[in-house]
Amino acid sequence: MRGSILLTGSVSYAAAGSLMETRRGEMQKAFPSFFGSSYERAGEPLRREFLKARALAGSRYALELKEGGVFGGLWKAGEDLKAGMDVDIRSIPIPQQTIEILEYAGVDPYTADSSGCLLIISADAYELWRTMREQGIRGAVIGSLTDSRARRLLFPDHIRYLDRYRGAD
Repeated sequence: MRGSILLTGSVSYAAAGSLMETRRGEMQKAFPSFFGSSYERAGEPLRREFLKARALAGSRYALELKEGGVFGGLWKAGEDLKAGMDVDIRSIPIPQQTIEILEYAGVDPYTADSSGCLLIISADAYELWRTMREQGIRGAVIGSLTDSRARRLLFPDHIRYLDRYRGAD
């Protein structure tokens, strides 16, 4: 199956929100107050975005990211579709404050819980992305499927191969 890879939502937002809640006192000391408030207000709008994106994706391949985060989801998509992929690491939508919160807690932002994000494979992900954007849904085209079985993460100065995800299905 040929196609492009579209990701909706903000990667690891759920994990960062959970950390801001469960470790509130510690996080309030470590980060400015606006860090926590942005996660408190985000839950329901993100869920609505997810549901709208899923409806727009129709019968295309779609996978909600949860445990294992974006890297786990990419691995599963590759396995399900028996395909390789090239993913531009810089195009994965993840807010800087989310990265800071997770790194402070020793959590990899690319494998953390990303509930509310949807990974979609589409023959024309750019057109689907434009339609979603018109509907107020955040997301980005992050890569494409390839004919090889290699699952490559493209960095500005090197290529890394995606590690096998061994978490729950």
